[in-house]
Amino acid sequence: MEKQLDIIKNHREILLSLIADLNQEQLCKIPNGFNNNVIWNVGHILVTQQMLTYGLSNLSYKIDKELVDKYRKGSIAMKNVSTDEINQIKELLVTTLDTLESDLQQNKFASFNHYKTSMGLELNSITDCIPFMAYHEGIHLGIILSLIKFVKISDK
Repeated sequence: MEKQLDIIKNHREILLSLIADLNQEQLCKIPNGFNNNVIWNVGHILVTQQMLTYGLSNLSYKIDKELVDKYRKGSIAMKNVSTDEINQIKELLVTTLDTLESDLQQNKFASFNHYKTSMGLELNSITDCIPFMAYHEGIHLGIILSLIKFVKISDK
C-alpha cells in the first residue's frame, strides 16, 4: 500500500505543478465539449479520496462537508470558484494525503463498508481502496491535461 500512496503523492505533485500557472479564470473555464473544468476535477479528486477512505470506513471527513457536496460525483462544475477555495483545495490535496497516511499507520480503518464503483470494481477494504484511488486520480489527471490544453488554446 505504501507504493500506491507514493504513486498518488506523485500524481498530486504533478497535478499541482500543472495548474500552478493557471489563473482563476482558466481554472474555472468549461471549454466547449466538456461538462466540467480544471478546478472541479481537482476538487473531485480530493473529495473522492475522502469519501472512499473515511466515508466508507464510517469516519469523519477531514474536509468540510460543503466541499464534499460541491465536488462529489454527480455535482455540477461552477464557473466561478473563489481564489480562497482554489487555494484551500490545493492545500488539502497535500495535507489530506499526509493525514491519510498517518491514519493508515494507526489502523483507523478497521471497519469498511463494501462499495461497488461505477466501473464495476468491488471495494471491500481500505487495502482495495488505495489502488483504486491511484487509478481514479490518474483518470482525472488525464482529463485535467486535456482541459488545460483547451483552456490555454482558447486564451490565445
